[in-house]
Amino acid sequence: MKERAVNLMSWLRGCLAILVIGALSSSSADEPRLIWLGTLPGGNFALADDVTDDGNAVVGYSSTSSGERAFLWRTGVGLTSIGTVSGFDNRSYAHAIALVDGVVQVVGSSANSSGQWRGYKWANSTFSPLPPIAAGSQTYANDITPDGTVIVGWTTDLFGYTRPCVWRTNQPPVQLGTLGGTSGAARAVSADGRVIVGNANDAFNRRRAFRWTQQTGMVDIGDLGGASIEAVAVSGDGSIVVGFGLNQYGYRTGFRWTESTGIRVLPTPEGWLLSAAQDISRNGKVIVGDARDPDMNLIAVRWTRRGMENLNTVYSSLLSGASALRSARGVSADGRYIVGWGYNATTNRNEAFLLDTGAPYVDADVNGDGCVDDADLLTVLFDFGGANSQADVNSDGIVDDADLLEVLFSFGQGC
Repeated sequence: MKERAVNLMSWLRGCLAILVIGALSSSSADEPRLIWLGTLPGGNFALADDVTDDGNAVVGYSSTSSGERAFLWRTGVGLTSIGTVSGFDNRSYAHAIALVDGVVQVVGSSANSSGQWRGYKWANSTFSPLPPIAAGSQTYANDITPDGTVIVGWTTDLFGYTRPCVWRTNQPPVQLGTLGGTSGAARAVSADGRVIVGNANDAFNRRRAFRWTQQTGMVDIGDLGGASIEAVAVSGDGSIVVGFGLNQYGYRTGFRWTESTGIRVLPTPEGWLLSAAQDISRNGKVIVGDARDPDMNLIAVRWTRRGMENLNTVYSSLLSGASALRSARGVSADGRYIVGWGYNATTNRNEAFLLDTGAPYVDADVNGDGCVDDADLLTVLFDFGGANSQADVNSDGIVDDADLLEVLFSFGQGC
């Protein structure tokens, strides 16, 4: 059987030689690398929240001697504070980034000493505060579309309750509605701006996860059996929602939702607890977040069709001493770049990090070694006709010619 499989593999590769050579010549991977971004002056903690698709710019926030400040990190420039919105100078945070015609656009929020918030868009060193629903209302920004035209977050209404809100270029802010309660927030928006996800309280004051479109309005997407749940990220086409909630035992648990499957718990190894999905790649193939290992250490993790991976294990060669990646908070469109925070043993402090995995994530990389090659072909061929989850590249429940073709068409990627 194995000899037959090997012969079949050779025949297939011969038939598609031109395709393979083209893939090899056009696809290459860089060596994975980890960049500790440091902190702003006087700080001992920094968290990276989002990264551009090319990995050259990262946003987040850092502690400083005068309070937390939003930062922008750029290749060749390093970590710099972008400041605060005028009149809201107590602290500031940056949550999302877009690269529009070569210009970096950042969204986040600043607070004053009274705890009042003002959301903003920042570009070309200039803050543009987000307009409130009514005079005196607060605003807060969480996400922005890749083209910079749609921002989502929350605003307070006339009674001071927070309401999920969307700002579209040259249009007044729009509240998205409620699930029967008095508070909520929009957390993320799809690439085309049509799908918005977040959380809103219901009539019993339970925090619920929602998915919103113009056609459906705000829809409760379900729960994990516990009292609260939050949707925090959405795929580029709006079809996949991820986040975390409490299960029936009261443990925080990461989830993935689609219309066809409903909410599904993200898998964790035996003994792991308290997981959370924090972001999803635009192509929907990579989810990043964190979980507690059996010793209750907070660990940065990644979920793909192969299950959950401990980023500290996969990229152990990049870590020195007691350094550890604690939480993955953002991921690029193709899954290549991951940002978050961790412990840097060299500086003895918790810092923001940028992890370059070396290549975009590819489903056809069956064994997860970063290269679609003979080993992946052999795995599919040896399991042909079975239901091996590793070799089932397209996740349709059977290893067949569709999986083989996906490996062949991706042959050479990442190598």
